[in-house]
Amino acid sequence: MHIKQRSFVLRDVKHGATVIAGGDVLVWGRLHGEVHAGGKTDRQATIAALEMSPQQLRIADVAAYGSRHMSSAGHPEVAVVDNNGLQIELLPFEGLKRGATPNVMSKSMPQRNEPASAAMFTGAYILVAGLALIVFPLLTFGLLFDPRLLPVGWIRVGGVLASLYGFYYLGTGYVDRQSHQASQGFYQATVWGRLFLFAAFSIIVWRREVERTLLIPAVINLLGALTMHLALLRQQRRTI
Repeated sequence: MHIKQRSFVLRDVKHGATVIAGGDVLVWGRLHGEVHAGGKTDRQATIAALEMSPQQLRIADVAAYGSRHMSSAGHPEVAVVDNNGLQIELLPFEGLKRGATPNVMSKSMPQRNEPASAAMFTGAYILVAGLALIVFPLLTFGLLFDPRLLPVGWIRVGGVLASLYGFYYLGTGYVDRQSHQASQGFYQATVWGRLFLFAAFSIIVWRREVERTLLIPAVINLLGALTMHLALLRQQRRTI
């Protein structure tokens, strides 16, 4: 669930559900899922709930994860970024005292999104290797194997598939690092990657390096990319 308003009030946020808002979030019920408040930059935003037992809380670029076995403090609480801007802490809903229920949240995640950085690094070297197989098939393949083992066209097909995984890793890591929406990044990356696969397979067939039947998976991936793109557009319209 993506919310554009400055503040939003709802009932329960169940386990596995996610709420994303540009400002404050008030859960008038149980918070058992994930909430992202403050968009990308507003660390002054707050997350309040009558019962606070979340999977994850994120305020701007600061995040904290809940323990699997944690229980609610038994009274309404509000999550804020601490004075140092390094972690999220929970306060009684009145906000007058600090340090309540220190065991509720596990250690805050560092501001640097390390999984996203690792994904982008992985995607970069896979993509470079894939493109090298496409542009210099015999030279690149020959670094490890006898290039006479496979026709040039099928070496390029392997390069396209490797590049596809590179797009997935890069796209997911990039969007996750920018907006902390890894799943959205993966969906978008599949669109870019499958369009690339369609174009690359079509060129390989046009160069008569492989059989025309390679166009069958190329067209299937084109249709899949368009279907995913339309689904993302429909979801975006529903959340505005």
